[in-house]
Amino acid sequence: MRRGDKIVFHSSTKLITRLNVERYYDLGYSIGIAKLKEDKGTGRFSLDIRDSSLTIAPNSDAKQLQDITANGQVIIDSIGDTPLRSGNVSPSGTILGLEKDKTYAINAYLGTNLHNKNIKADVRVLASSEGNKIEKFEFSGHKTVEFQFPSYYNSGYYLINGFGLVRYISDDKVGVDDEIDMNVPNIYPKAGENGEDISQKNIQAEDLTSTKVNITSDGEQTIVITYSDPEDKETKIGAPTAKLISPNGVSVFEQGAANTLTLKTTLEKGEYEVQIIGLHGRNYSYRVTSADGKSTTKEDDVAGPPQDKKEGAPQGDNSNSSKSLADIVNGN
Repeated sequence: MRRGDKIVFHSSTKLITRLNVERYYDLGYSIGIAKLKEDKGTGRFSLDIRDSSLTIAPNSDAKQLQDITANGQVIIDSIGDTPLRSGNVSPSGTILGLEKDKTYAINAYLGTNLHNKNIKADVRVLASSEGNKIEKFEFSGHKTVEFQFPSYYNSGYYLINGFGLVRYISDDKVGVDDEIDMNVPNIYPKAGENGEDISQKNIQAEDLTSTKVNITSDGEQTIVITYSDPEDKETKIGAPTAKLISPNGVSVFEQGAANTLTLKTTLEKGEYEVQIIGLHGRNYSYRVTSADGKSTTKEDDVAGPPQDKKEGAPQGDNSNSSKSLADIVNGN
């Protein structure tokens, strides 16, 4: 579906005047499991295996896990020699950073018994991110009504009224088969504004801050974004959100105390994009701290160009990028 295309409904009994739209982020390929649950004490992840749990895609290679047990919990401890921990698990409980159609050695425990399964990453993972509704429609002909996506909808995957998932491309210059970022957040109009009259570029310039950062060495990193209070103390502004955009999917920062957003994950050397949504003119800075204690601090006034301030050994700019688990497993 492209910008300007229409969704058409026909009904002989009920007038449909609203579309409920659910946005999904593309998290890339993985093995066909979801709803991994973390044990906060050990940091390990368990998978509930039973038909009613809906944790295993039935047509995926991951159905091998049902050979371990048909009604119980297993601990997915590692992939190859790489421990499976929070840095490589999405909020939906799927494993991040795997490569399409590659086979991975999954080490699972039922009780204290180890079970080894070689499972292919054969499932494309889409994770629910936000909901919206479209209430503007037009009668067309004598039998149908038509809906169009608003101009502020970005390219992405959208579930319509719980029935049909569409791949929507908002850029007229992009081909259907081109690789594009399907996870750019929508910036919705404020109450009382007409979204169709607002330039998407102007909205993004106001509410979305994007920065490119470099990681100069591989390993576990902790990223903390700190943002200031609004200049007008009487102004009520919600906390911003932040995420890392990488070829392997999206990593979301968690809200912390004292105006902070935090992400702890394994990062691979390279350049990544961090998007901060909802700063509304507030200043921000961030710090990247590696497992060996070396850190880099970047201070950025949203009104001017960022300046880097290094502490300790050079580490490069901080970003929300997730290391590809495929590269970790394969020793890259």
